[in-house]
Amino acid sequence: MCTKLRPFCLLFVASMCVGNAALSGAEPTTGKILFLSPDRILEGDIIRDGDQFRIRRGDGSTSIPAMPEHVLVATRAEAHRWKLQRIDSTDPLKRIELARWFLKNGMREQALFEAEAAASLKPSDAAIQQFHDDVKKLAATAVAPGSTDSPNPTPKNNDAIAPELSAELHGMFVQKVQPVLMNACATCHTSDRNSRFELVRTTADGNSSATRANLVAFAAHVNRSDVAASRILTNSIIAHGGGSLPPLRDRNGPAYRHLEQFVQRAFRAETSTNTTAKLDDTKSDDPVVGTAADPFDPAIFNRAAHPMKK
Repeated sequence: MCTKLRPFCLLFVASMCVGNAALSGAEPTTGKILFLSPDRILEGDIIRDGDQFRIRRGDGSTSIPAMPEHVLVATRAEAHRWKLQRIDSTDPLKRIELARWFLKNGMREQALFEAEAAASLKPSDAAIQQFHDDVKKLAATAVAPGSTDSPNPTPKNNDAIAPELSAELHGMFVQKVQPVLMNACATCHTSDRNSRFELVRTTADGNSSATRANLVAFAAHVNRSDVAASRILTNSIIAHGGGSLPPLRDRNGPAYRHLEQFVQRAFRAETSTNTTAKLDDTKSDDPVVGTAADPFDPAIFNRAAHPMKK
């Protein structure tokens, strides 16, 4: 068994040495991946600025409070090493679990590495071998590193009508909504996943055609007669597509509020029979509209993300 696993053992030892060197000493101030917890990440161009992390993705950017449990790494390889140090690497089921985590987060190269490790650890297990074959096929369809977008910038919902947006609302979609779609949805909703809700990945360079395509895809899942019941909102907080967890935790999180506020502002006005209706006719205690508290205020975000901290 040791002979069969020797390549993986050597690679594991080497990666641990490099990983420990990369993750020890002074904390990095720039990186591409921010671990909010061992299982939750944000990707983008990330800068540590005092007690804040500033995250830029595509044309949008956001800031969140820096917490002691947050870990910033420069590359996906470093993220892989960081995750690998936290499991029993001799357990094939743990390697499978890690491979699935990488798939969920769009890291197919790392997922394939873990699937291969699991298959080598237990070559007689047909289910593990099948999982490895499936991941290998999926990894072969990955977009090449360095490309800015999916090769197909038009989603399947190209018959949907996107709303005509003001400059303010367009900026809101780019800066607030699209980063949520990329981080929470795009892993499962891109052109190679045969999904009815098809997004186009964007990178830090941004892409106007990709943004337009994502807005069209978003609009296709808005219920214009009852925007509050739109699938883009309801599906975001329930597990679907075979997943065990919903894309967003609940209605109280900042990410959901970004989606909800955009739907309310961009689509309610579009379908209203009263062209002079204003958003402030809703209840004044609704934190999404009117002059109520900004749900993306760092203090509010911090309470939502870390309810146990005072």
